[in-house]
Amino acid sequence: MELSTQFTALPGRPFNITTGTDANGDGNFNDRPAYALATDSNVYSTRYGLLTPNAVNGNVPYNAGTMPGVLYLNTNLSRAFPLNPHDKDHPRVMTFNLRTANLLNHTNVSAVNTVLSSPAVGQSVAAEAARRVELGARFSF
Repeated sequence: MELSTQFTALPGRPFNITTGTDANGDGNFNDRPAYALATDSNVYSTRYGLLTPNAVNGNVPYNAGTMPGVLYLNTNLSRAFPLNPHDKDHPRVMTFNLRTANLLNHTNVSAVNTVLSSPAVGQSVAAEAARRVELGARFSF
């Protein structure tokens, strides 16, 4: 029997917090918000501080947000059965395997909501595949 594993643990990737508008008129809807005071109008309280989308060129730095980290455990367990062990010139082998992807079934976030005015800012909107288990057989000759 053979067992192979691959374990990956990575910190979360950074992302930009955006206003979802084009206040500077460049045709891109990725303008950044500005830090705000509690007395300012249209203020959002976030885990990044008080922010406002009322800015042409905001002062919130690029990559201010961080997505959750990713964690994978992939495995492959296989067993080979020789079908004619005495014939060295024409070997025939049947191999069975059990392969898993994301065995721990960890939610690996691939995208988050970056728009400040959304109530879900910073929350995940997409994730990679959940646990997958595959059975296989191979006949070699």
